[in-house]
Amino acid sequence: MDVFMVAGGASAPETTPISAVPAVPEIPPLPAPELAGPPDEQAKNILRLIQDAYARKDLDGIVQYLSPTAVIALPSGRQDVSTYRRTLGSLFMALDNPRWEYEIVSVSPDPKSGAIRVRVQSTYSANLIELIGVNPAALERAGEPPALQSRVLESFKASAGEIFEFRPDVSGQMRIVELASVLRLDPTIADQIAELTATWESKVAIVSLFFYLEEKEVDKFASLIHEKFINNDDNSFNHGRTEFLESVRADLDHLSNFDHGVRVESILFNSDRSEARVPVTWDRRARIGNTKSEWTVKDRKTVFTLKRGSGFKLAQIEGSPLFGNSSFLTRKTLINAGEVDAAKVTKAIVVDDKRETAAASSADVPELPAEQLSSLSVSSEVTGSISSSPTTDQTWTGNVALMTSMTIPASVTITIKAATVTVANNVAITVEGTVDATSASTTFSMGTGSSITINGIFNATSATFKKSSGADTWSGITTGSAATVTLSSCTLQDADTLVTVNGGSPTFQNGTVKPGFCAFYIKGGSPSISNITFTSNTGAAATAYAMIISAGTTITFSDNTISNLTGPVINGFRRAVQINSTFSGTYNSSRNVFDGNAHYANTPVGVMASTSNATLNFTNDVYKNWSNGIRSAGANEVDEDDDGSRMTVTNCDFSRGPLVGGNGTGDGTPSNVLNGCYFDNSGNGTSVDTGTTVPDSASFSYEDVSSVSNPRSTKNN
Repeated sequence: MDVFMVAGGASAPETTPISAVPAVPEIPPLPAPELAGPPDEQAKNILRLIQDAYARKDLDGIVQYLSPTAVIALPSGRQDVSTYRRTLGSLFMALDNPRWEYEIVSVSPDPKSGAIRVRVQSTYSANLIELIGVNPAALERAGEPPALQSRVLESFKASAGEIFEFRPDVSGQMRIVELASVLRLDPTIADQIAELTATWESKVAIVSLFFYLEEKEVDKFASLIHEKFINNDDNSFNHGRTEFLESVRADLDHLSNFDHGVRVESILFNSDRSEARVPVTWDRRARIGNTKSEWTVKDRKTVFTLKRGSGFKLAQIEGSPLFGNSSFLTRKTLINAGEVDAAKVTKAIVVDDKRETAAASSADVPELPAEQLSSLSVSSEVTGSISSSPTTDQTWTGNVALMTSMTIPASVTITIKAATVTVANNVAITVEGTVDATSASTTFSMGTGSSITINGIFNATSATFKKSSGADTWSGITTGSAATVTLSSCTLQDADTLVTVNGGSPTFQNGTVKPGFCAFYIKGGSPSISNITFTSNTGAAATAYAMIISAGTTITFSDNTISNLTGPVINGFRRAVQINSTFSGTYNSSRNVFDGNAHYANTPVGVMASTSNATLNFTNDVYKNWSNGIRSAGANEVDEDDDGSRMTVTNCDFSRGPLVGGNGTGDGTPSNVLNGCYFDNSGNGTSVDTGTTVPDSASFSYEDVSSVSNPRSTKNN
């Protein structure tokens, strides 16, 4: 932050930034200390004391040896003591390092009156306190033309003879009763100088407040707060001095890396310049809590009321909230304006003592009227690079680049509208809140090793998830046990495992998936997968799973088309759907088309159930071009003991290399039920007519069947 500069190069303002004395009311001089010695020595000592007082800009020290009725003769005319003091004080406000050098020319006593006249050769000099504004646009020499500043300085620059006439008072103490000075003190500019200096002093007080906040020097900041301070800003906290300073301390605990730009506007003083109303336009940049998020506020307008005591102090704040944004009662810092990571803040958030963010509620900031929180409810739009986790609701549109791993908090909703979201290599996106990509088609362009983990809510319609240009495979989508996920009409490709389901009831419907190894890996929950087209995206020799099921409650797999997942290369362990031995739930398959390929001899199994404890239901499915359409081999798949899970197969078609393979239950009792199914006799197998159990050594059309009913000789599907 730019600050005031004073002569001597000091850039950091002190508690009283300018060593200046306010305009002086007309009061008699203070009683002077007694001086010992004969009258002429007293006179010489008084001159030395006045010289020292000039160096200190000590007005009382300069005038304390003047008689209350003394006459000061100046080139501009005569002045009384109070006018002389006020005019000299006004000059001192604008001057730095004033110096009076003198040499005694003669000392002439008057024996009759006791007066002593001292002639001196005097030289006065000083430097102008030069104001370098808060920023280039902030101040134009405090509104004064350079000519007036020149007059201020020139009025104190002189070298000529002066006469001091001393007389004893009733106690015998020598006093100056007349002074013929060479100083060109024009009283007509005294008020202008006082106005100029008061303006400077008040502006420096304002900038000092910002400076001490940036440096986190709370004690110095507090020294500039008036004892009767009240915060009347738009947050409506109405904090007094004690509450306000505690609020500022909480701000500093929760925010860091402050930087401000300050523009001080025209100042309005009261008649004696003891109070000033200072309009300020300001910018702020700060880091939020434990995040990498940056809070920026621009062109905010606040009015400060300053009251003069020992320098100007802040007595009131009005307008845009600036200092003291934290609740005194909860110590939570309120952010309800500006931008967070280039996204406009339209939903209030708070930062707590753990330096973590959350959506603001009335309980977080009880001082704030609830309607001020509820009115902040519209998402903000973001386009371009994002390098930190969001802390407020956002709308992503256009080209959005996610450069670092991020978490979308539970309190945040990200709405994606017709965006291309490019995710950098190895960036992990964790969704604890809500992502809504349903309003328009969106493309997620995923870098090598990048991933999406969903523990909150994720809804997408007509979205495409694919690797970015030049990337290798990405790491897919993982859904947590508490996640709520709906992907509709989406395309997923280019990951070895596209979706891993760990729990919950996610829905995947009406889309296309092109896995490198596996489209859906089910490790828990009750997913619903419907109207999906499964196909490999890695060439004619590709081999991939549509789904692997390791655990879960109820798996619903319906109206899907599985084709071209295997190529001409023989791979005896490839299956479109693999149900592992650890699955003991219910698998419901209906109206699916499992199509191997022309190399059906190389595509062993459409659905392989390597589990002994599951319930398997197949209804209206079509299995064609497989060596084995469905096979329930049980947990001991290799030795093919009779330990398979029960299968109910209803109204399904098996053609071209048909086989319903299925071992019986553990005791060897046939367990599979076929109703209304069709088997052709091309290649392997025979047509099915009525019958009972078909032993393993008999037809390859089906095995270990407890009942066969309503067989068909023509296809239904």
